[in-house]
Amino acid sequence: MAGPMEVLHINCKSSPTVAFESPFTQFYLYDLKEGSSGDDVVQTATAMELNAPKVKGLRPPPSWGEGVQSSRKWACVVGWDSVDVSLLERLNIYFEYII
Repeated sequence: MAGPMEVLHINCKSSPTVAFESPFTQFYLYDLKEGSSGDDVVQTATAMELNAPKVKGLRPPPSWGEGVQSSRKWACVVGWDSVDVSLLERLNIYFEYII
């Protein structure tokens, strides 16, 4: 690990309990760069939240929110049925956007 450890507290929009109790829990961390805003994250996270029930193996709802220490830091936590399902489903989603 390079540099000092950083603690990030998140004001979640929904309870992360489902994600934490799932067999596989995945974290997405967003560090907004110059020119980006929290609105960009809200738009993406809201779309993910609305489409979560359609994603095979994902246990809705994903939980996301803005950092307490910094409005430039955001996080999302997602629960999956398994590591394999998570990887395969994410590849399927990526291929849909590419093709």
